Amino acid sequence: MQTAGDGVIYAQEDPAQSVYQVISGAVRTLSHTDDGRRIIHGFHLPGEIFGLEREKLHLCSAEAVCDARLVRCGRARLQALADEDLRAAEAMWWWLLLSRDRTAERLHFLTRANAIDKVADFLIDIAQRTGSDGRIELPMSRYDIADYLGLSPETVSRAFSALRDKGLIACRGRTVVILEAGFRRIPARTRGAARQAEADRSLRPSPLAPLAVAQPQ
Repeated sequence: MQTAGDGVIYAQEDPAQSVYQVISGAVRTLSHTDDGRRIIHGFHLPGEIFGLEREKLHLCSAEAVCDARLVRCGRARLQALADEDLRAAEAMWWWLLLSRDRTAERLHFLTRANAIDKVADFLIDIAQRTGSDGRIELPMSRYDIADYLGLSPETVSRAFSALRDKGLIACRGRTVVILEAGFRRIPARTRGAARQAEADRSLRPSPLAPLAVAQPQ
């Protein structure tokens, strides 16, 4: 399936009948508070899986950050694949563990870090997940990053400026280059990086890739 930027993939409390994998573009999962504020729970990048729920309804909404191409797989189809293919089952298990650990690390970090460290950690995380050598093309806006990190857009902009002034990054628009010295000086997610590498080894080729030619359920 293809979705234009800001297109809704599913809404909060929609039946959780499918699981999705990003082929190109990016997806954000989000919800809104009672007073209308937006909370972004995560960004999903090419190769990553989202929409897998424990309950029968989606706990949050999913939207395309930019034009995105996705594979959609019915939960019943996915369960049948896991029952038949041990490697696929292990891969899905890795994704669940990785998602849980990433969420726990993010919540722990956001309660303790200052704005500059939050933005720096965000950039390191994106670089690791995309396999970047330091050059990142951010698909999301500063507003998206702000709602993800629990900051104001103005604070995010100031944090980018501070990182640039410290010689840690170079940026132009949404293109960010993490300088070689910056990788050594920005607090790195060493444990997260190790888990990501191990998960990547389990997930390539992707467990959903064989389903790309099947009819979505």
